[in-house]
Amino acid sequence: DYAFRVAIVQVTDLGEFVELETLAGPVDWQPSRDAALRLAARLGLEQSERRSYLELLLERDSAT
Repeated sequence: DYAFRVAIVQVTDLGEFVELETLAGPVDWQPSRDAALRLAARLGLEQSERRSYLELLLERDSAT
């Protein structure tokens, strides 16, 4: 099992995000990713966002 840090983050001009974080090495990154996806499903989180907040802000600004 993995220990996760769960944080709710409010990003100005983007909205709220839930971050799930754990530590994993090169050997166990896949099982830790699978555990994170299971946790997200249990929490009812349906969308995954891998881009950084900066990337999201830049994309939003370039679309306007």
